[in-house]
Amino acid sequence: MKSKLKKFLLSVLVLMIIAVGFLFYYVHSAGKPLDNKSDKRINIEVVQGATVKTISDELEKKGVIKSSFAFRLYCKIHSLDSGFQAGNYLFSPSMSADDIAKDLKTGNVNKTTFTIPEGYTSKQIAEKLSKEGVVDYDKFMNVIANEKFSYSFLDDSIQGNSRLEGFLFPDTYSVPKGSNEKFIINEMLKRFDEIYTSDMRKKAKKMGYSDRQIVTIASIIERETVLDDERAKVASVIYNRLNKKMKLQMCSCVQFLLGKQKKFLDENDIAIESPYNTYIHEGLPPGPIACPGKASLEAAVNPAKTDYIYFVVSNKGDGSMKFSKDYDEFLKNKEDYYASVEGK
Repeated sequence: MKSKLKKFLLSVLVLMIIAVGFLFYYVHSAGKPLDNKSDKRINIEVVQGATVKTISDELEKKGVIKSSFAFRLYCKIHSLDSGFQAGNYLFSPSMSADDIAKDLKTGNVNKTTFTIPEGYTSKQIAEKLSKEGVVDYDKFMNVIANEKFSYSFLDDSIQGNSRLEGFLFPDTYSVPKGSNEKFIINEMLKRFDEIYTSDMRKKAKKMGYSDRQIVTIASIIERETVLDDERAKVASVIYNRLNKKMKLQMCSCVQFLLGKQKKFLDENDIAIESPYNTYIHEGLPPGPIACPGKASLEAAVNPAKTDYIYFVVSNKGDGSMKFSKDYDEFLKNKEDYYASVEGK
């Protein structure tokens, strides 16, 4: 009886050794490149939230690795099975599982870097990135008009090209080469979500304004102001005029309608019938007129406490403003500015 038990235990031990040996060999083999001599470069797109299995299956399907299961097992054993980053990667069958997994974890992709200036409209952003070869203009604008994005600050009832106006945050971005238009736009929205803090949102709510209205105010501040230390004063003028039921009469809103910047607006310009024309219509325009930067967003929720209801560019030539509480003072400041321009 004891002899049979010993034989049984010995058999189990041998089988376990064989199994462990096979597993070791399998994992070791899984770590090796599929083809050491390959010079292929295969594009793999990893979307936000993709699972390790989804990524592994795609790697196998595209011929980068031999087995999705073996790759996952290798990653699991070597603690490389989490933290894979979204992006467009270039992998080769000549790469080891270790190299592939580490690239996925560190986000080691071919990058394209571009900068969006503060105060650009979504159309200007599309034009700039199209000229730089980063996006296709039509595809970019189509994504803006039609694609769904899950951010609380976006209003799903807004349709068309103005849907994301104001929310494509101006900044310098580094994205994987070949990133599609939706990925790039989402990066801008994600950045806006980071900059437009919960504290800002609470202040907006306390002030009685929606996120979209605050961004609209911030966009006007952005287009009207040159110097950062005057943004809060410009914000105070906007709120003071809104509270007094005065028309905002902001040139930047008319320029948004025109689709171009004019140094001086004429009577025909300010007579254009549109809800964006704040010379005609009281209150805020329907939405943002540009994409504001951080300083303008902060000014929109932290306006200075003033009695100013007018401002005009000063005659100093440095982009600074002159603020006034009454119309006569405003007219004098305006005349000073025109005189300084005509004298050049």
